Amino acid sequence: MNILTTITVPPISNLNKDNICHNEIINEAELTPSPSTLGLRLKTNKNSLNEAIELLSSMRFSIALLMLVASASVIGTVIEQNKPWVNYVNQFGVFWAEILQNLGVFSVYNAWWFLLIMAFLVVSLVLCLLRNVPSMLREMHSFKTRMGRAGVLAHPHRGKSIQPANLLDTHNAVIAHLKQAGYRFNSQLRGDILNEQMIAAKKGTTNRWGYILAHSGMVIVLVGGLLDSELPLRLVGLLGGAVPVQDNQLISQVQSASRLPLNNPSYRANVLIPEGATTRNAVVNYQDGVLVQPLPFELTLKKFNVEYYSTGMPKLFTSDVIVRDLDTRESFEKKIIVNEPLNYKGVTVYQSSFDDGGSTLQLKGYPLTGQKNDTFALKGTVGNNILLANRAALTVEFSAYRPINVEDFSNTVLTKSSTVSDNLNTVLGVPAPRNKQLRNVGPSVVYKLRDNTGQAKEYHAYQLPIKLGDDGQIDELAQSILLLGMRNTPSEAFKFIRLPADDNGTVLEYMRLRAALANPVIQQRAAAAFALKSAAGEGRSLESRQQLQMSAEKALSLFAGTAQSGGFTAIAAFIDKNVPKVQAETMAMVILRVLSGVAWDVWQQARVEAGLPILNNTEANQMFLQTALTAYSDSFLLNAPFILQLEEAQHKQASVFQVTKSPGKAVVYLGALLLVVGIFAMFYIRECRLWVWLKIIDKNNTDVVWALSAPKRGLAFKSEYAHWQRILGNKV
Repeated sequence: MNILTTITVPPISNLNKDNICHNEIINEAELTPSPSTLGLRLKTNKNSLNEAIELLSSMRFSIALLMLVASASVIGTVIEQNKPWVNYVNQFGVFWAEILQNLGVFSVYNAWWFLLIMAFLVVSLVLCLLRNVPSMLREMHSFKTRMGRAGVLAHPHRGKSIQPANLLDTHNAVIAHLKQAGYRFNSQLRGDILNEQMIAAKKGTTNRWGYILAHSGMVIVLVGGLLDSELPLRLVGLLGGAVPVQDNQLISQVQSASRLPLNNPSYRANVLIPEGATTRNAVVNYQDGVLVQPLPFELTLKKFNVEYYSTGMPKLFTSDVIVRDLDTRESFEKKIIVNEPLNYKGVTVYQSSFDDGGSTLQLKGYPLTGQKNDTFALKGTVGNNILLANRAALTVEFSAYRPINVEDFSNTVLTKSSTVSDNLNTVLGVPAPRNKQLRNVGPSVVYKLRDNTGQAKEYHAYQLPIKLGDDGQIDELAQSILLLGMRNTPSEAFKFIRLPADDNGTVLEYMRLRAALANPVIQQRAAAAFALKSAAGEGRSLESRQQLQMSAEKALSLFAGTAQSGGFTAIAAFIDKNVPKVQAETMAMVILRVLSGVAWDVWQQARVEAGLPILNNTEANQMFLQTALTAYSDSFLLNAPFILQLEEAQHKQASVFQVTKSPGKAVVYLGALLLVVGIFAMFYIRECRLWVWLKIIDKNNTDVVWALSAPKRGLAFKSEYAHWQRILGNKV
């Protein structure tokens, strides 16, 4: 039986609105409240506290904090994080690098201000939840049955009809349609003689859980992020009175104040393990030093494996390790690969990189000062120091041995000077330009020379000759050179000089010439030979020859210099002091031409003293000589009494692992799940409320008034409204 046949009814405008009770008219916005953008309003005697809580719990404050977090994340994405200090100095310069370092830009996600923003954001979101969740829960459980017939007709989306059925049958038919449409409902009898009935129905009110779950998920994600940040470490260090280690110490010698507890809840540490070595400790960066973090197991590096591309770049490196449980004493083997870490006892061990594990080096020392060319042998181990008591009380600290060095020789920029005022220096910049043209240049040794005052300079010596043109490009026609770099502090980039390599690929020939240039006796003989040869070719007089010899001796003397200065710098200083500026360039060219000529004779004199034959004056030998003169001039910038060249090496590898304990990871996953579910609920669960007012007209007819409401009125709402129009009656 069709008891819900729609009939024509007069429009709502014909109703007597004066008879509508005020408390029965319910505004549409009040029926479907949304979260307030205002904050909690406390009523205490302290206005400042009330205002602070209201600000913290307001939506506008949360959004502002989210914008700050997003901006900081952009900075952390654009600027590479936690890179060596020298990288930032090269990119920004010392001045700006120090400012950005103090602002925490190079470690954004652990900067104090970022952690503070995150903490305020957590507090703000929690207060937002505390403010809105109770009212949302009440709204979800409320059927809003208190309105009357006039309140129903006050809605814009309403309808009215007279059904040819009694109240009970009409009620049952409406309930059947509500159940079919998935509504939950509440029915109440009204009227003095119970001749009216109110049916309040709803569906989709669970979308309020979307707001709750999404905001709760954000809070949980932020808490997880804070758990995996440096905040727990700083709290543990602060509460435990941790004292960071700032100098080199054996881990066994580190005091308890510099050790973190085994049950430290969260950390991100590093550990270097040479092949065959075992450790149960990692190192955590803390303030301006490090702390020792004990591990719940022992880690032994059984074997390190590395594969290379044809260019010499590492292709794949893995570590075969043995893990031994400190509690059960049981052990097992595991291969750690990049992106395939070891997970054990809540600790994750990642393959980070590789380094030297204590290679044994056989080296030969070549003096850079004095008239003698007496070499000396030296044996050392990477990571250890050697005191040279008979060499100005210097300590040699072996930093690294690298059997493979892949450099980029495309678009190299040379810091070459072009005028006398630039001291005629031709010092190379960093030999690793930006555009990719990779080449393996062989092994290198990195070491420091530290004097008795504690001051140290670091040197980077490449061991194989390479043909490098003036533009920094590989040039097979260029002179073979050995690159030797120096820097005063780790924050600087290495500055390289070019040492000419002889036919055997060594610096022995250059060192022979260097010693001869510093020998006054050889200087005098070479100047005489040069003057005699020049006078014979040009038919000069004896007086002219003597004058030329004096000029050659002066040029050699200036160029040979003292322990502090010499080379082209000394010649430039002499010209600036003694020659008018208008004649400086001309005089510089004359002196350089004389120097180049007499230096050839110095070289030949050195070979004669060594029992070697005199060389032919070929283009190749002249190229060697010019490179040698430049190297001699630049050697004063090294400020070192000798250099070290590798004779033999026994390479020992070491793996560098990153060890993390990240309890926040699971928390972040949970928060992300809640966030996704919450967003899905907010966007795809549609809330609708339906009120149906039934009133007996007579025993065979029932007056029906209904209204439909929803907070979002899209196409789905229009379809729902049309559905109930077909069932309950047209709009009035």
